[in-house]
Amino acid sequence: MDEKARGIPDFPVRLRTLLEHMILSHHGELEYGSPKVPVFPEALLLHHIDNLDSRMECMRSFLQKDRYVDGCWTGFNSILERSILKKRRYLEESAPVPLRAQEAVAGESTETVVRTPPPQPMHAPRVPQQSPFAEKLIGALRKDG
Repeated sequence: MDEKARGIPDFPVRLRTLLEHMILSHHGELEYGSPKVPVFPEALLLHHIDNLDSRMECMRSFLQKDRYVDGCWTGFNSILERSILKKRRYLEESAPVPLRAQEAVAGESTETVVRTPPPQPMHAPRVPQQSPFAEKLIGALRKDG
């Protein structure tokens, strides 16, 4: 990163420091081997994006390598601390899966209640605003290209 930043004429030193911090703190926690914890919003965001990407890849890979042929669940994944739903298999099953079933009482039929979540309200899309950090970074990168 240092070499690339030096190759951009008049790249701001303070901006380079912030970029270095983002790289050094992207693991987010000292316990996970990060030499620094994120100390400004974009660094924290990068950490969470990196963490999300890692967890999604772990889940995708675990589903792909799953050895359980039957059923809608994988074995237990110790990294994610859960079993993973095989969504395609779950959706392909013909019978609905009840969320709550009442026991049959003598002389009465069994009642099965299947609940669907209520529709979520639609919100207007939020227009992102650029932070001062983003503005400086975009400005510095435009000088190069």
